[in-house]
Amino acid sequence: MEKELILKYVLQNAINYNGKANPGAIIGKVLQEKPNLKPKIKEISKEINKIVQDINKLNIEEQRTQLLSLDPKLLEKKEVKKKELPELNIKNLVMRFEPSPSGALHIGHAYVLGLIHLVCKKNNGKLIVRIGDTNPGNIVKEAYDLIKEDANWLTNNSIDSFPIQSERLEIYYKYAKKVLELGKAYICTCDPEDARSKINSGKACPCRNLEAKEQLERWKLMFSKYKPGDAVLRIKTDIEHKNPAMRDWPAFRISEKEHVKTKNKFRVWPLMNFAVTIDDHEMKVNVTIRAKEHRDNEKRQKYLYDYFKWESPKCLYVGRINFSDMKVSASLAKRMIKEKRRTDWDDIRLPFLPALRKRGYQPNALLKFAEEIGLSEADKVTNKKEFFKSINSFNRDLVDETSDRYFLILEPYKKLEIKNAPKKNIQLDLYPGVRLGGRKFYTESEFYFEEKFKKDQVYRLMHLYNIKNREFLSEEQDERLSAKMIHWLPTKNAIEIEVLQENNKITKGLAEESIKKVKKGDIIQAERFAFLKCLDNNKFIYLHK
Repeated sequence: MEKELILKYVLQNAINYNGKANPGAIIGKVLQEKPNLKPKIKEISKEINKIVQDINKLNIEEQRTQLLSLDPKLLEKKEVKKKELPELNIKNLVMRFEPSPSGALHIGHAYVLGLIHLVCKKNNGKLIVRIGDTNPGNIVKEAYDLIKEDANWLTNNSIDSFPIQSERLEIYYKYAKKVLELGKAYICTCDPEDARSKINSGKACPCRNLEAKEQLERWKLMFSKYKPGDAVLRIKTDIEHKNPAMRDWPAFRISEKEHVKTKNKFRVWPLMNFAVTIDDHEMKVNVTIRAKEHRDNEKRQKYLYDYFKWESPKCLYVGRINFSDMKVSASLAKRMIKEKRRTDWDDIRLPFLPALRKRGYQPNALLKFAEEIGLSEADKVTNKKEFFKSINSFNRDLVDETSDRYFLILEPYKKLEIKNAPKKNIQLDLYPGVRLGGRKFYTESEFYFEEKFKKDQVYRLMHLYNIKNREFLSEEQDERLSAKMIHWLPTKNAIEIEVLQENNKITKGLAEESIKKVKKGDIIQAERFAFLKCLDNNKFIYLHK
């Protein structure tokens, strides 16, 4: 029966991978169907290796014929409609992602940046991450470095450059002067409320029709005489446009708030639509992917492209991912960090990339998530549980085969003696069927357990033997015993460890002596508990089940 079970999964794996089965991929399938085989894992692994050798000698048609007779359902493939990334057919493709340094990148950014990276990679393009820091009042100093670090991590160091807008102000000023000279912009010094009222009514303010010479004089005064709120540079559009948002949109304002990089050197700042248009042109950006709420911004920016006789980029859009029970907000996270309710941007409770990276999530798990959603304008509503269920599944596929297995006991645990327990020397695999051996145990009669034992219940000490009422019962696994599988540690040579849990609380515990080999940054699987990442000597952080 066991041989037939192994055989069908070896055949399925071989058929799915061009006729060559991978022993490491079979054991999980077998144990998933028959968890009670775990104590016989050594024998199972040997049998898998033997069967794999035989099956890999067959051609795919012979493998299909065998599987058809064993379990035809395993030949059925669930049809998954793959969302293809677009073929852009654009020579010298340049794309960009423009975050504000108001905090670290979060999971929403990961979707958009991940998608841009994948599209760019598929089309052999260049990707720029441009830091939009022209709002001096909403900047977190450490965000500059965090954005660079996380963008490089997510894209496997595929970012071409990281231009910073506050270092490009003179360029924006040059184009502001040009658009004023063209008569396509004006400096409005009206009371802000009056100006807003006129624009909403589709009426021009007196400033709009002043000559270019007067506009250029007013432009100079924005750098000296005018105070914040006294003057705004507006781009001339259709003052009677049916969409009020299109009418004479603001392009520059005065702000005397100190900037973290330029300090008080500048007081005239471009607004997003002006800076983005100039940068996209100067950096030769020819395709953009943005959230669909930026459609109006694309239309605003088109006025500048037309005035300067530039070719505008091709714009693609995506919908929003809305979380019903999780706030993904840089301003909220910043406040919580300031109030000491979170430790920093890598606090395990935050949905930000420094936290996910610290925990051991792999960039390809987030890229897989972005690819699964694809280039879709449909808004998505999900919750924290469903989102992480998806991400965890992708991440588990990535880390499973490289994660060594270890026994770990968390508080509250207890020391118990097993009567008539035989002394045993055993060796377990770091990864069943792949990395054999490496975990040595010497057991006597005393053990550490997490389990609360019930009277007359039979327990199977994983990879060891059966006990009942804290007394040795038998060595071989016997399905008739209906034994409950539990893990354990011998009391000698147990290593004290700490695990930082999802709630940011530290749980202390013990681990097998072999765990001393684990290095900082390694991901392990604590058997029957979870995947963990090593933060330091014998200190771990919870990743996922």
